[in-house]
Amino acid sequence: MPTGSGKTWLAEHAIEETLNNNFRAIYLTPLRALASELYPKWLKRFSDNKVGIFTGDYGKPGNSYPIPFKESDLMIMTPEKLDACTRNWKSHWGWIPKVDLIVVDEFHLLGDRHRGSRLEGTLSRFRRLNPFSRILALSATLGNRQELSDWLQGVEFYSTWRPIPLKWTIKHFRKAEEKPQILLQVVSHNLLQGGKSLVFVQSRRRAETLERYLQEKGIKAGHHHAGLDKEHRQETEKQFRSGQID
Repeated sequence: MPTGSGKTWLAEHAIEETLNNNFRAIYLTPLRALASELYPKWLKRFSDNKVGIFTGDYGKPGNSYPIPFKESDLMIMTPEKLDACTRNWKSHWGWIPKVDLIVVDEFHLLGDRHRGSRLEGTLSRFRRLNPFSRILALSATLGNRQELSDWLQGVEFYSTWRPIPLKWTIKHFRKAEEKPQILLQVVSHNLLQGGKSLVFVQSRRRAETLERYLQEKGIKAGHHHAGLDKEHRQETEKQFRSGQID
């Protein structure tokens, strides 16, 4: 289903049903930023249950998990964390059989040449450990739905409804040095229209370089990438949502 058409809403209702039936649920996302964003929201949304978060930002000396695995009714985690749990399943056998639902967001991660095989192995291993668990796989960009639903022994659903339309515009340039100026024009146009901009680039250094360039041109810009510590990423996300940066 396209971005913004209700995939997270579907996940929330499936999780709610699972928790109301006194089972446990797992929400898998490859994006630590999304996990961090959902965690405080779901603490309130599922306040009658214990919500835990298990990503690379936690589980370190001085920064333990807010709630341990064995006590969590809803576990927000990355595929890598669940992979570690299934490989060391004897240490987690107290909660693995109690999981009734696994929501796999960004399911097209299966096709990633670096992380896809780990997600596939993790789900296969978990289904061997707990064959009664259900899997709700979500994606905005998935081509072989029928093939994957057959693999999961499930059914596939497809929707083209897009509440927020997409408009594609192609900008041409002769030299790479012209690209920042083109970017400035696009971002400035968005600001005049009352909008904001997310700019995706090919490297962390490029993100930081363009941030400085835009700031010099009077644009309230910030940079965000996986090389930053959790506090820096969260502060940038907070500033973007609150309107402090454009």
